[in-house]
Amino acid sequence: TYCVPTKPGWVRPLATVLLDTKERSLQNTLAERALAIFMSPITPHWFAHIASSFVLHQDAALLYYQYRTLRYKQHNSSSYHDLAFVPNSVDIGVSNFRRWFEANSGPTWACEDVIPPQGTEDIFDFWHAHTKHCAYCQQAFFNLETAKYTAVVTFAAAAAWMPDGPDRAITTTAAATIALALHGFTRLFVRYEYHHRL
Repeated sequence: TYCVPTKPGWVRPLATVLLDTKERSLQNTLAERALAIFMSPITPHWFAHIASSFVLHQDAALLYYQYRTLRYKQHNSSSYHDLAFVPNSVDIGVSNFRRWFEANSGPTWACEDVIPPQGTEDIFDFWHAHTKHCAYCQQAFFNLETAKYTAVVTFAAAAAWMPDGPDRAITTTAAATIALALHGFTRLFVRYEYHHRL
């Protein structure tokens, strides 16, 4: 996964997954099965966007604080290599990029190079970071919210007007279960918080 800076404090993630399908079946582990569903051409775009949060948000808090700490320390240091110890040969790409970045003064932003004070923003706010800008996710959110409220109305109507009995119990239970499940799922379009301790 590569993250391309788009403005101070914001990146666009670009991910590529390489699979060796000749060696063995793609259905061996849960992760491989989930990846097969996630990468499938029949998976809706909005679901892929929501599901990507399960990966992207895992390191959000760590990267948030690391970026701010590094940015603060860079004001007191002349070089990234004074701030970071990267002894492994696999880090040569990062080291070379940072050398190039320092030599070329980084990007010229089309906006002011300022970030909000630490702790004043919600790093797990998926609505403002993505959903309100994505036509696929906006439409899916609207459709799922409509289905949720339809289930709530069905629950209320069944509770108020259906005669007592097994049909009423089944209808109200199913409608309430669907409404609660959709409420929980649609929250992922608004805010997705990830904790490693869970």
